[in-house]
Order: sequence, then C-alpha cells, then structure tokens
Amino acid sequence: MTTTITIEIFSPNVELAQSLREWTQRRLQFALGRFADRVHRVRVTLRDANGPRGGLDKECQITAQLEAGDPVVAQVMDSEFESAVSKAAERLSGRLTRGLERQRDVRRHAKSTQDELGLP
Repeated sequence: MTTTITIEIFSPNVELAQSLREWTQRRLQFALGRFADRVHRVRVTLRDANGPRGGLDKECQITAQLEAGDPVVAQVMDSEFESAVSKAAERLSGRLTRGLERQRDVRRHAKSTQDELGLP
C-alpha cells in the first residue's frame, strides 16, 4: 500500500497553469514519498516577487507538517517556478532526513543509557 502526502498549492499573486500544479504535485510526491508515514501535510506557496520584470523573482516556500513535531520549511528564489520547486523540494528532503536522523540518534542514545544503567 502506497501512502500519498496531502499537498496544498497556493499562489496568492500569480495564476498557475494546471500543468505546473500537476508537475509540482508529482515532484513533491517523488522527493518526499519516503517520508509519507511521518509527514501529515505539505503546503507549497508560489509567488512572483516582482511581476514581469524577471530575474530571481519566483519564490517557492514548502512547509511540511510532521505527524509529531514542528513544521519543516524550505524556501528558494529562482528565475523559474520549476527550478524553485525542485530546489526547495531537495532542500526540504535533506532537512527532513537530517531531522529524522537526529531523532533516531537521540532515541538510540537514551536506549543505550538505559541499558548501561540497567533501567527498564
């Protein structure tokens, strides 16, 4: 059974093509799929910082709400939404990986301390 992550996409100041919305959904399912049992919901906000002037003005902010713990956020500015989404997804995946590894290490340390002290 494959669990999918609920992904909400918002774009307060720009109209997004349906193809970009679908691509963003697929990109995030791919990047975050291995965290599906730990991530409750993902919110993607896409903004165009300075309209038609161009440049590094496409902002992607992705917030992952974990089943337990604080939200994890990644934010990237780029010249295109697709590259901003890809970079933010990779950044978020890395942050989730590191955070979950830290949690695992803390649990291991606590368990080894209990074992050393002979505690149940």
